[in-house]
Amino acid sequence: MNPLKLVLVATIGALLAACAAAIPDTARPFTAAELHSYLSGYTEVWSEGAGYYAEDGTFVAVWEGEPAEGTWTTSDEGKLCWHSEAWGETPCSTYLFDGDSIIIIYEGETSPENERYEGNVVDNYM
Repeated sequence: MNPLKLVLVATIGALLAACAAAIPDTARPFTAAELHSYLSGYTEVWSEGAGYYAEDGTFVAVWEGEPAEGTWTTSDEGKLCWHSEAWGETPCSTYLFDGDSIIIIYEGETSPENERYEGNVVDNYM
């Protein structure tokens, strides 16, 4: 095998193992109802913007300075998905409980709970 390919395979394997190791065995996914309740009526702040989750399943957001709107859905596997024509494909995150901590997985990366604010404060991130 090409040495560069071997290094890439080993690096990717180590990164995947690190991601898996970051999730404790005690973590469990939110149910659809728990996740809906947790997000409804709040604005969640992300690295490049924010999104407000209305109780009726609609959302408004700004990502990298671009506004978007659509609907949001939850599943019993802890998945939160955003359905917006502005974003094309449907991105999803997974939310897990671990005691008093919340773990979010998005595109294979694990992070702690995002900042949340009651009400719609998305305009503050435009």
